[in-house]
Amino acid sequence: MPRKRVSRLFDLKEDDHGRQYMEVYLDGIALLRLVLSNKGTAFSYEERVALRLGGLLPPQYNTLEQQIERVYEGFVQAPTDIDKYQYLRAVQERQEILFYALLEKHLDEMLPIVYTPTVGAAVQQFSALYQNPRGLSYSPLNIDRADQTLECYPMEDVRMIVATDSSAILGIGDQGYGGLAIPIGKMALYTVGGGVSPFHTMPVALDVGTDRMDLINDPNYLGVRQKRLRGDDYYKFLDQFVDAVWKRWPDAVIQGSFEDCGILRAGAVPRPRPFIQRRHPGNGRRGPCWHPRGLPPSQRKLEGRDLRHSWCGRRRGGRGVGNPRRAGSRRPQPCGSPFAGVCARLPGPSSHRPRHGRVQTRIFA
Repeated sequence: MPRKRVSRLFDLKEDDHGRQYMEVYLDGIALLRLVLSNKGTAFSYEERVALRLGGLLPPQYNTLEQQIERVYEGFVQAPTDIDKYQYLRAVQERQEILFYALLEKHLDEMLPIVYTPTVGAAVQQFSALYQNPRGLSYSPLNIDRADQTLECYPMEDVRMIVATDSSAILGIGDQGYGGLAIPIGKMALYTVGGGVSPFHTMPVALDVGTDRMDLINDPNYLGVRQKRLRGDDYYKFLDQFVDAVWKRWPDAVIQGSFEDCGILRAGAVPRPRPFIQRRHPGNGRRGPCWHPRGLPPSQRKLEGRDLRHSWCGRRRGGRGVGNPRRAGSRRPQPCGSPFAGVCARLPGPSSHRPRHGRVQTRIFA
């Protein structure tokens, strides 16, 4: 299979010695505004001439290590956690490679800022803190153009998608459009902690509305101003989104979170596709994944059984997906479900949770 281009704006190539380099299709100020290709003061003097950057950057050339040291000083000077969060987000929206290098070097210190607990405050203040677009946003205003909307995303080889409908963020409830901060934060951790390339990721806000009138009536609120979609309208919304992904990136994984997404409560499971649910290394919570094309036949055999679905997780998370999937239903089964025995065998008390980063798995044939 031929390799896909990373983006219509730039691509990754290899020279005759096997060394990887970035080929950019922009120059001048447009190049400096493209966060994944902007090196800032790390552009060499030769690159500045070739890419028409002369006079657009400070005279001094810096290595990446020097940039990390300089930017870290600014982080330390930020007075509050939310100020530190906003500072790091500004770095991410200005020079993304520097952001990941900085986060990797100071991960222990910055993890509580990029994700929990600080991201909770960032979610609540999302509209007030908003400065730059990131990811993709679906709402009732554009879901009927789901395919066309997906074409607007600049990355052409997306493999990992984190999506949320923000219905129950981090135990602080319905946060409307502000929940987009969760996929953004998770993607940063997946890149630094898990090696997921940012060139192949996409955070998504599934803005199906909000039931909070204070958000709807807030003149500064950036989300769609309507009550949450329910029932068949909600199912249709999810199907349109998943189908659009399936058409453009059939090998991509769509990962959501039960604590962030209303699938479990609404019983909304997109059309039969294998589900994968994982425990997030930062907060121990659970989240489902859809793989639009499902498991290839070569990977469906396990211990002599034909494997088509797998759920990784404990208790309600695994049951909420497992029961309706096994019963062929889109809605949760009652407690008297014929699969109650399967549910009972799932690990129980939270005191038995694995250490961060471990995944509990149970596979059903």
